[in-house]
Amino acid sequence: MSLTHVLTPIKVGPVELRNRVVRPAHGTRLAYHSFDDLAEYHALRAEGGVGLSILEIMGVHPTTPLSVNAYNPAHAEGYRRMMGRLKPQGMKVFQQLWHGGHHTMPADGSPPWSASDEPGPVIGVVPVAMTKMMIDEIVGAFADAARKCEEWGLDGVEVHAAHGYLLHQFFSPNTNKREDDYGGSFENRARFTMEVLAAIRASVSKSMAVCVRIAPDDTEAGAGIEDNARLLDMMQSAGLIDLIDVSFGNKQTYPKMDRWHA
Repeated sequence: MSLTHVLTPIKVGPVELRNRVVRPAHGTRLAYHSFDDLAEYHALRAEGGVGLSILEIMGVHPTTPLSVNAYNPAHAEGYRRMMGRLKPQGMKVFQQLWHGGHHTMPADGSPPWSASDEPGPVIGVVPVAMTKMMIDEIVGAFADAARKCEEWGLDGVEVHAAHGYLLHQFFSPNTNKREDDYGGSFENRARFTMEVLAAIRASVSKSMAVCVRIAPDDTEAGAGIEDNARLLDMMQSAGLIDLIDVSFGNKQTYPKMDRWHA
C-alpha cells in the first residue's frame, strides 16, 4: 500500500508539522545525566526528518518526582538550551505532563496522592485521598508546567491521562471510590481531567498546542473504550485538545499494556 501522506505537512491545532512522522513520548532517563544528552538524542531524530517529538514525562509537582521536573528551577536553563539546539532543525517539540498518583512516592517520603486510599500495584503504599485543596493544587501545577514549557520554547504539551496514572485514577471506577463531585458518575470522574485541560488552555497562548494521551484500562468494570470515547467527545466539544494520543492498558494490566507508550 502506498503511504502517500506520511511526508506531507499537517496542522495540529495552531502548530504546523513538516510531516506526519511522530516520535511519541518514551523514557530515556538521559536528563538524569545531562540535558545536553537529552537534546542530542532528540536532535538526531530531528536531523533524520521527524516532524514531531514528544518529550518524556515531566513531573508537575513534588509529589511525583522524575528525572525531569517542572518545579525544579535548575531545569529551565536546560530546556532553553535544548530548544536552542532543536528549533533550527525544523522539528516541533511537545512536552508530556504527568503525575503518577499512587504509583510514585513524593520527594519528602510522605504518602502518595490519589483519587482514593486505594494502593497501586507498583509500590503498594496506601495513598492519601486528595482533598479539594490538593486537587486544585495539582490542577494549578499542570497549568504552571504548561506555561513554563511555552516560556522555554516548546510548541505544545501532552497531558498524560492514561495508564493508571493520577488523572486515570480519578477517571476509572476501579480506583475512584469517592462520593463527592469527583467520584461516582461519569461526569464527576471526568471532572479532574477536564479541569486540568481547561487550566492549561487558560495558561498558554493560542499558538501552543494542547494534546492528551488516553487509554482504555482493560480492567473489569474499569474505564473502557466507551468511557474513553465519551471523554474525548467532552474534551473536543469544550475545545480543549488539538491532538489525541490513544494507547491501551494500565499498571493493573501491565502485561497487556502498550509498553512503547508507557
